Amino acid sequence: MFRKIARQIPAVILYTIVFILLTTFFFSLAFKQTAMQPYETTEALEGTGVYAELQDILPEALQQSEELNDVTSDEELNAVFGEVMEEELTIGRIKEMVHFIEKDIWDYILERDRQLEPLDIRDIRTVLLEQINDNENMGNRIIYTDKFVEEIEWSSIMSVKTKTLDRLASYYERITSLTIISGMVVLILVGLSFLLLEKRRHAIRWLAGACVVTGIALLVSVILFHIIGIDWMDTNLEITGTFASLSDNVEVAIDKLYIAFLTALLGCSGIVTMSGIGLFSLSYVRPKPVQKKTSRAA
Repeated sequence: MFRKIARQIPAVILYTIVFILLTTFFFSLAFKQTAMQPYETTEALEGTGVYAELQDILPEALQQSEELNDVTSDEELNAVFGEVMEEELTIGRIKEMVHFIEKDIWDYILERDRQLEPLDIRDIRTVLLEQINDNENMGNRIIYTDKFVEEIEWSSIMSVKTKTLDRLASYYERITSLTIISGMVVLILVGLSFLLLEKRRHAIRWLAGACVVTGIALLVSVILFHIIGIDWMDTNLEITGTFASLSDNVEVAIDKLYIAFLTALLGCSGIVTMSGIGLFSLSYVRPKPVQKKTSRAA
């Protein structure tokens, strides 16, 4: 009896590691596919009121920018500039700007472009100059067009530093590496188990058990995280200055990402559990014995 138990020790150790790695793989995969999905992170902003809030904030933020200081420091020019901003910064235009910034950030994180690109405001510049020319209060003043820039650095307006983006890039790289490495090691260990265990049927049953236990662990995690809420996570998100009023809207967006993460984790739990049940059923399927044909004597 003790020999029989001793023979199972390698399988217990091996599939305990498989269980841990499978759980790690699905956790990192769920997080990567929701909270850190490249070029799709701003979807959580829909329905949060962020764009409407930005419609009120951006004119003031642009008026405080260094690039437009020559315009905004002039009282009369600043008044016209404010009017143009209110007309031109529609919800649609703000969404375009936000998606441009999202692409710029992900290009930086994925090292496709290590330089942050400025926002193109040439169309606003054109409308602004037209408004000035048509404004009767301006009289015969000479307006120097070089005061009006065609591009503006969004990172300086939003106080986004490259150090912050480097930290995000580091997080993304770690999560990606964790997902790939844990997935590869699981495959290697499962392959190794088929060599160590005497019967493949036993290896399939051990793998099925590891999958079912992983599924249960993921399900329990989803329930616990839902009960605890997002407070257990330290997002280190502090919005100050001109954009401080966005804090509540951004928190709503983070809550939506958190729910998406839990939903993805729940889906992973279902997939791995059903896979385990399927493998366990497969282990009981016995191949039909091959019948040998007997030749009759002539």
